[in-house]
Amino acid sequence: MDITAIDNRVVLFIGAAAIACILWFLKWFIQKTLTVQFDKMSAVNAERQKEREQDQFLAFRGQQVTNDCLHELIYAVLNGTHNGGLEKANVELEKFRTLTNKNIAEKAAKWNINID
Repeated sequence: MDITAIDNRVVLFIGAAAIACILWFLKWFIQKTLTVQFDKMSAVNAERQKEREQDQFLAFRGQQVTNDCLHELIYAVLNGTHNGGLEKANVELEKFRTLTNKNIAEKAAKWNINID
């Protein structure tokens, strides 16, 4: 048996093992990087979804409060008196106004917008 043939096979084996290790490391590094990026994207998407749900809640709540206020005002105008519903509607309107102002302030702070 030729000793150079054994040396060539050993060098070839070591080279193949080194390439396999490098490829495995690259695969691991790329997977890790992609996983981190996808996790960040998922977190951002979850936060945006939460904001959209909050905005939808405020829109629906605003419609409900507006309808209640209009109903009480129309009732009072048509009957010349009211049955205490105006006070309740005013309380609900103030709660909604506070909630909306809080939401606007939070969004302005998040996006570095100066509101007056």
